[in-house]
Parts: sequence; C-alpha cells; structure tokens
Amino acid sequence: MNMRSSTVTTLAADSEIRGDLKIGGHLVVYGRVEGCGTVGSILTIGARGVWDGDVEAPFVYVDGVVTGSVVASQQIVVGPRGWIQGWVRAARLKVQEGGRVDGEVLVGKAQVHAMPPDRHWRDGTTTQATPRVSRAVG
Repeated sequence: MNMRSSTVTTLAADSEIRGDLKIGGHLVVYGRVEGCGTVGSILTIGARGVWDGDVEAPFVYVDGVVTGSVVASQQIVVGPRGWIQGWVRAARLKVQEGGRVDGEVLVGKAQVHAMPPDRHWRDGTTTQATPRVSRAVG
C-alpha cells in the first residue's frame, strides 16, 4: 500500500458525524461517529475517538472505542487504550498491552467475510444478524 497516494480525512475531537460514511482514503477519528462506514485504506480511531456502528477497512487501528462490527481485510491493531465491543473479523489481529476486545473474534483470511453470529435475546428469541457494512472493500 502506498501511503503517499492516500487522502487523509480527519474528524476533530469536538466533531460528531451521524450517518453512514464511505471514505476512499485514510480516516482518522478523534471525535465521534454514529453509523456504518467503509474506509478504503486505513481507519484510525484516536485515543478519545468513538465509533458506534459497523465499519470495514483494510487496516484498522483502535486506540479509542468501537462499539459494533469491525472487519479488516488485512489487519486490526488494538492500541493500549483501545477497546472494541462487538463482532471482529480480520486477516490478522494484534492487541497491545492494555487493549481490549469484548465480543466474537475470528482471525484469518477465510474469516474476513464470515457472517456475524445470530443474536440471542433475553426473552428467548433469536434473530439472524446481518452485517451492515459493505463487502466491496479490498
């Protein structure tokens, strides 16, 4: 991957986006995103950044909080302050000391496009989960 040719989009700490996103290059989040997204290159969630929703990118670095599905065709790195709460699929996963992943995790090239688990509710019902992110990346 040629980092020089990739456009970088930054969401500042005092900013918030609600809705679905499609970013062609590198996205750096220091603020808050509520919605689903597809990032064409690298997604970086900064130390105070929050992503609430599903996201897919070739490379993902989380040092903030992600609540939702995270799919990386190449690699996910969870930094020392990072926390992923949800369904995780990646070709490779690295969790640095202090980082957390709470949820179902599948690692390996074959796992990247696996379907999410069914949801089991307190009332005993089960619903089939469907990913909200596009499978067109990569």
